[in-house]
Amino acid sequence: MKSRLLGTVCLLAFNCSATTINFGNDIDFGLGSHHRVGFLLGSIITIDQTVDLLTAGIIFYSGGYNGNIGIYSSNTGEPDQLLATTGAFHVSGAGTLEVPFTSNVTLDTGDYWFMGVYDEIASIGIKQDTNAEYKYRSLNYTSELPTTFGTAITQSGQDYNYYIKASVIPIPPALYLFASGLIGLVGMARRRMHS
Repeated sequence: MKSRLLGTVCLLAFNCSATTINFGNDIDFGLGSHHRVGFLLGSIITIDQTVDLLTAGIIFYSGGYNGNIGIYSSNTGEPDQLLATTGAFHVSGAGTLEVPFTSNVTLDTGDYWFMGVYDEIASIGIKQDTNAEYKYRSLNYTSELPTTFGTAITQSGQDYNYYIKASVIPIPPALYLFASGLIGLVGMARRRMHS
């Protein structure tokens, strides 16, 4: 909500524009995974500012199957509530694919789980990393992901080429000047009332 309000102020008063930022692993790791069928699986992405979700980004190493991506909230490090989904999409071949989310969702600063399920064996960019943790649960491919993730199985040693593209409304310098001037006027008025 904050970024939408700021966007309105920005557009009305200062004519500035939103910028897009990627969060997650948008640089190709150079190695393809072997995602088995029947699992909703993924890793955590940290957002360091309030953003509006745009697309789910995945670097694929193969094609010819269908997928569905969900963004889940994190509750004590576990995937919890479904916040956004891409719905069903087709992967036609290898390369970077950015799929729009089906609804406009604002995410605050924090950790989120990027989870994917596929109807055939999928290959996604992967990095072997002993510190990287991923989580999954059994789930046959579906166009509607569960609203609550349920019990997750935890493994470590892999990170994926999953990322979120999001919109950020920059705060222009003029807005800072306007706000500081307004605060100064309020302070002066209070001093006069107490004199």
